[in-house]
Amino acid sequence: MALAADTARTYEAGVEPVINDITAVASTTTYEGSCIELASGLAQPYDGTGTSGFGGFALRGIVSTASGGEKVRVVSQGVVTIDAVGASAASVGVAVYATDDGTFTLTSTDNLPIGKVLRHVTGTTCQVYFSADAVSNR
Repeated sequence: MALAADTARTYEAGVEPVINDITAVASTTTYEGSCIELASGLAQPYDGTGTSGFGGFALRGIVSTASGGEKVRVVSQGVVTIDAVGASAASVGVAVYATDDGTFTLTSTDNLPIGKVLRHVTGTTCQVYFSADAVSNR
């Protein structure tokens, strides 16, 4: 379900994150923890409809004005603990996708690729190695 409030994410200690400040799309609200897509190089919460690139996860929420120019601070690379629909102990190495800014799945159809399951935690909770398009060499 799309985020409606700040949602703190847990990032793996010992994995050096890559932090980036990306200009936000004008007139958007970004919550902490939002999965960010890049729309013509600008950051916005992923709404499940775009085909733009993955930008990372928002470190703090912002409300951008109609004139724009505000920056979204994102973690562009690292390991994050999330729930992913379909994840299990057999999912290590499997690709993970966002269906909106707060929902994740192992189903690729019409979804934004964000990374791969690094380790299974419990149920559908897993740790995902992610790398934004700007820092990835895929």
